[in-house]
Amino acid sequence: PRGHNNAQSAKTVEITPKLDCFCLTGGKVKALLTSNSPALIGSNITFAVTLQFQRCWKENEDGGIVYDTKCINDSSVYPDQYRYNWTNCIDHCDKGNCSFSNEFPHDRPFHHHDWRRRNFIFPTLGQYYNPTGRSSAVLSLNTTNITVGSQIMEVSVYRRGRRHPYPVAKGIVLYDVTDRIPFYVNISQKNNRNSSDDIFIKDSPIQFDVQLHDPSNYLSRATLSFHWTFGDGSGLFVSNNLVSSHIYTLLGNFTLNLTVKAAFPAPCQPTTPTPTTQYPTMTPVTSNTTGK
Repeated sequence: PRGHNNAQSAKTVEITPKLDCFCLTGGKVKALLTSNSPALIGSNITFAVTLQFQRCWKENEDGGIVYDTKCINDSSVYPDQYRYNWTNCIDHCDKGNCSFSNEFPHDRPFHHHDWRRRNFIFPTLGQYYNPTGRSSAVLSLNTTNITVGSQIMEVSVYRRGRRHPYPVAKGIVLYDVTDRIPFYVNISQKNNRNSSDDIFIKDSPIQFDVQLHDPSNYLSRATLSFHWTFGDGSGLFVSNNLVSSHIYTLLGNFTLNLTVKAAFPAPCQPTTPTPTTQYPTMTPVTSNTTGK
């Protein structure tokens, strides 16, 4: 069966400030950016970014990164010596000791929020989005005005200082927008212990279970039809159900084809009033004639 490969790709890139030994004792912070791509055009696509700390690190209630005392570490050094203190780091940067640029990526002010939260800057296709969060953030976008194909989403994570925001980490991910419904098909047969080898028994029903990739439920308002060709000369079979079955009565190799179609209800047109014909109003005129 023909389906759509919805594998995700994720890549992390971290910004390396000059003061690694001061702020990032024990390692660097990374931003893992993922998406629920592919997205059908018109639907919503969601991006999620999570800050990944080094082993045995965790975030406390104050937004600082501290050593997890429950973590088993080979080092004999005690936890307090591995504290990642955002505040100390930012104070150090505010004094002019950092080498990176502290300018906002698109010359707009950051959101004002509690210092424990971070700004997550998402640029894609010339647009910028700025949610805030602690160790993670989620962004959902509608794909109606996004060109079909592969696109790039980036994220830059900033922590607020007294004078400027400072970058902490950066991530990037590829995402796909498609005009074809993404799906795959699970094939199974009763008493078939290894259906993954695509070998089935004739004269016994084979079940085809269609799995749509529609995380934003965009297709919930559409009428779906499934057009099956089982490749054994049985002709076209059309169904409105996600699950179908078929019995092959012949031995051999068969190619299965499935086309999924979605029909969306048309928007209601405004009611047009019935046209009426208006005739000109005649005003009677009285004329008096005097004869001689």
